Amino acid sequence: MKGDVHSEVSQRNLDALSRASRIYIATVRKDGNQSKPVPVWFILMPDRSVLIQTGRSSWIARRVARGSPVIFWIDKRDGPAVIGDAEITKDPELTKRIVEDYQRKYLLARLGFHRPRPERFHSGEILAIEITPIRDLPDGFAAKPGSLAPGIGGTEPPNDRPPPRPQSIVRAQLANLLSGSRFVLAALWLVAFVSGNRGPVILGSIALARRRVRLRRRSYCASDGSCQRLREMARWAGRHRFHSNCPIERRHWWERFPSTYLS
Repeated sequence: MKGDVHSEVSQRNLDALSRASRIYIATVRKDGNQSKPVPVWFILMPDRSVLIQTGRSSWIARRVARGSPVIFWIDKRDGPAVIGDAEITKDPELTKRIVEDYQRKYLLARLGFHRPRPERFHSGEILAIEITPIRDLPDGFAAKPGSLAPGIGGTEPPNDRPPPRPQSIVRAQLANLLSGSRFVLAALWLVAFVSGNRGPVILGSIALARRRVRLRRRSYCASDGSCQRLREMARWAGRHRFHSNCPIERRHWWERFPSTYLS
C-alpha cells in the first residue's frame, strides 16, 4: 500500500490491534451500504498494515476487487472501529508471511485447521488482502448492515436513492396482506379436498379466488398487465364449461386452463 496513511488512526487503536486475536470485517456494497461483519484471523505488519486471507469467491474478495473500502472492529463486534483501504495482493513475500505467521499466532492453524497453504495461494483458491488503516471511526460506532457506510475521507457517500413515498409503503403493506391471504385460500382448498367437497364449483372458486389475489398482489408490486390476464382467463373459463360427471375432468380440471394464463 502507498505511503504512510495511518496518521488519523490513534495509537490506542493501533496498540489494541497489535494485541487482538481477530477482527470483524465489513465491506461496502454497490449501493453504498454496509455488509454484515464477519470475524477473520489477521496478522499485523511492521508498517501497521493488516493482512488477511479469504476465499476467491467470498464477498470480501469480490468487493475489495471492485474497490470497496473495509470497516473493521478490533477483537470484538463492538470493539474500536477503523476504516481502511484494501487491495488484493499477489506479493509472494506477503503470502509467505501469512502462511508462517498464522501458524505462530493461532493454535488451530498449528493443528492444521484453517491453515493457509502456499499451493492454495498459487492456484488462486485463496487470496491475500492487505488492509491499510486510514482513520478511526467515532467511539461506539456499531455495525448496521444495510445502512449507509462511512467514507474513507470522513464524508458520507452521496445517497442518490429517493426517499420512499408514503403511497409505496401502503402498497407494500397491502401486498403483504394479500400474500398472507393466498395461504389462507390454499388451506381452504386443501380442507375442501380432504373433506370430500371436490366439485369444480367449490374447488374452482377457491382456486380462482387465490389466483385473483395473486394477480392483485402483483398489481401492487408492479404494472405487468396482470389485470388483463385475469380478464382473459375469466373469458376463457366462460367459454369452456366443466363437466363434473367425468371423474378425470373433475380431478384435473385446473389442467384445462391454457398455460399462458397460469404462468
